[in-house]
Amino acid sequence: MKNMKRIFLLIAILCMAGCKSDEPIPDVLADFSASIQMIGNCETVTFTDLSTGNPDTWSWTFEGGSPATSTDQNPTVTYPEVGNFDVTLVASNSSKSGSNEKSDFIEVEETIVNDDMILNASQDAVFGKLVPNNNYGSAEDIHLYAWTQGGELNVNRVAISFDLGLIPEGAVLDSAFLSLYYNPTSIYSGVSPNGHSGENSFVVENLSEEWDASVVTWNTQPDATSETQIVVPDSDDPEQDYVNINVSDLIDLVDANSFHGFLLKHQLEEAYKVTFLASSEHPDESLRPTLNVYYHFTEVCL
Repeated sequence: MKNMKRIFLLIAILCMAGCKSDEPIPDVLADFSASIQMIGNCETVTFTDLSTGNPDTWSWTFEGGSPATSTDQNPTVTYPEVGNFDVTLVASNSSKSGSNEKSDFIEVEETIVNDDMILNASQDAVFGKLVPNNNYGSAEDIHLYAWTQGGELNVNRVAISFDLGLIPEGAVLDSAFLSLYYNPTSIYSGVSPNGHSGENSFVVENLSEEWDASVVTWNTQPDATSETQIVVPDSDDPEQDYVNINVSDLIDLVDANSFHGFLLKHQLEEAYKVTFLASSEHPDESLRPTLNVYYHFTEVCL
């Protein structure tokens, strides 16, 4: 009798073991989140897998992203271009998979970079009416002048240029400021009055043609356009520096190659007036002319 009970018990155990069904493989529900959804171009987003169903493989597609696809569980993606972009995830386990596409999930706007650059004069020169064939491209003076010499009126003008090609390509101009400095060591200050003198307001105009400081003279001075003209008022101090003259209207970064520099001349070229300015050849570098250009551009991913 006892043996029969043992046999029935053994049969029951074997039946339970043999009849036990396999655990079902769960459905996969693909889902994910992003570390940020609104970004600037060239910024990165980290995606986190939130799928259920124990997936062990992942296939991502990133419209507009770099990389455009990934098999990582939690990938990081860079977006170089502006726009709204879809993200798709297919998550899978051993026999099942699920897909989730989120339209316009990532919104990318322009990343605006603001910057400025201080340019030193690439060349400058002064030239005089009474010595029309003389070149002074290596002088430390670029003095504006209207004074009689031997009964005749002599007039000086100045050409000065800056290399706008140093500004990043594609930059958009915000503003530009020219700074000119009094020359305390001018060799002419003993001949003319010491320091700026007279009603010496001067104008800044765009030069419209190429020129070379090493050869330019009064007779060969480059043409200038007076359509847009910046007027700098009379000095109020004999040793005045002219800092941050707003020349924004004279600068075009879209076509930097067309920029040939500025012409400086007294507003009224009549005796008696002088404006002593230091050139790019001045031994004191802090007195040399500068152009401070403020600009912005859309960041380009490297």
